[in-house]
Amino acid sequence: MQKSFVCIWFRYFKIDRTVIRQPALKSQPLVLISPVHGKMVITAANAIAHTQGIDRGISLADARAMIPGLLSLNDQPEKAVRWLNALGGYCNRFSPSVSLSGTDTLFIDATGCSHLWGDDAGYLSAIRSAFDAIGYQVSLAMAGTPGAAWALTRYGKDSTIAAPNRQMDALLSLPPAALQLDPELVARFDKLGLKTICQLLQIPRPALLRRFGQALLDRIDACSGERMESWEPVFPPVEYQQRLASLEPIITLAGVEAALQTLLEKMMRQLRQEGLGIRQAVFTGFRSRQKPVSIRVGTSQPVQDLRRVFRLFEMKFDRLSLEPGIESFLLEVPRTEPVQHRQEKIWNGSAVADNEVLAELIDRISNKFGASRISRFLPAEHHWPERAFQKAISLVEEKTSAWPAVERPVLLLPVPEKVEVSAPVPDYPPLLFRHKGVVHEIVSADGPERIEQEWWLQEGIARDYYIVEDKAGQRYWLFRSGHYQPGNRPDWYLHGYFA
Repeated sequence: MQKSFVCIWFRYFKIDRTVIRQPALKSQPLVLISPVHGKMVITAANAIAHTQGIDRGISLADARAMIPGLLSLNDQPEKAVRWLNALGGYCNRFSPSVSLSGTDTLFIDATGCSHLWGDDAGYLSAIRSAFDAIGYQVSLAMAGTPGAAWALTRYGKDSTIAAPNRQMDALLSLPPAALQLDPELVARFDKLGLKTICQLLQIPRPALLRRFGQALLDRIDACSGERMESWEPVFPPVEYQQRLASLEPIITLAGVEAALQTLLEKMMRQLRQEGLGIRQAVFTGFRSRQKPVSIRVGTSQPVQDLRRVFRLFEMKFDRLSLEPGIESFLLEVPRTEPVQHRQEKIWNGSAVADNEVLAELIDRISNKFGASRISRFLPAEHHWPERAFQKAISLVEEKTSAWPAVERPVLLLPVPEKVEVSAPVPDYPPLLFRHKGVVHEIVSADGPERIEQEWWLQEGIARDYYIVEDKAGQRYWLFRSGHYQPGNRPDWYLHGYFA
């Protein structure tokens, strides 16, 4: 597929951002200033000031001599890249891959995207309308390389669309500075009377190399497509994604459901062809002049069932804010897994991983209340109870060791809590214990179960565990840390509760 790139040049980027936040400044000459060698120097000017001769680099005193009462604000150059990065995220509605250049330029990889807006002209028009609505003044161009698109935004006619594989033809009438060359080299061309890129290309390459160096040839090759330019996207693109643009802003839930259904159908066809299922999916709606709204869902196992994924999204539709209308939709699947033809058991018993009812129930609970609210655990190769389990990665993960054959509490405290105990010695169970100020009189007990120190960790001392029941019928799991010895009274701890 022929590559195409859009360059967005914010001609008054920092000024526009200031005016967006303070609309009253829009009709007045305004500059941004910064201290340089003890004097205030203009770093940016709006169009009104610019037409009256104010430009970057002149002192504020000289500018006010030209325009009495000129408004000035302190520049914040350290924030420009952060602001531009945020706009790069905003451009995700137009393409999955957006890159920054300097502090006033964005590049969009438009390959395979413009047809969603009708054609290339419609695509550029949509981008311009989006930024006009926010309040940014932009110049746009589309070409087969980022370098050519950059040249056309600054030195060509606004909204130029270079023909496929003919971007150099669109650059022939532009000055050499459009190649992003060193100012000293541009000055040499001016002295030599080389006013256009066309005149440069008429000189044989060996002569250009000999007289002007490799940097010139590299820039020519970058603009023509003979040499790849670096590309660092604002956000790494997701491999599996589908987009849908709407002719009119969507303001109804029925419209959102129809868009999601269409995107899921396309996505499922693609994933089935590759034998993959969804583990995570993100549905995003891009609103006019507003931040995007997104819903993220996850599944406990790879899923190719459109209905099941749709229902997970449907549970979260109440989180979508549709005003002032969604202009385009994006469905991303950042995590996929191969779909196994024969599923393994979830755990010993009647439930198996290919039980769709159980799997769907788990997905609905985790998506509604949070993934941390439901988990599956497997035994770990440790003796101490707080280390003897680990969270499973998925429903089909196999255990590598067996669960203990003895009874364990339903609720295990992550950190044992110290209690006061009255107990005969040496190995009798306690008669009563005090926990958080409450005395529990024990009516029955079972134990001890001795769990020794884990020799490969060399940490802690041996424990003697007892299952005890108080008069209220509540059962507890207590342990004594260490052994009774002359002059030594070991501590007791509460470690869990039985049902």
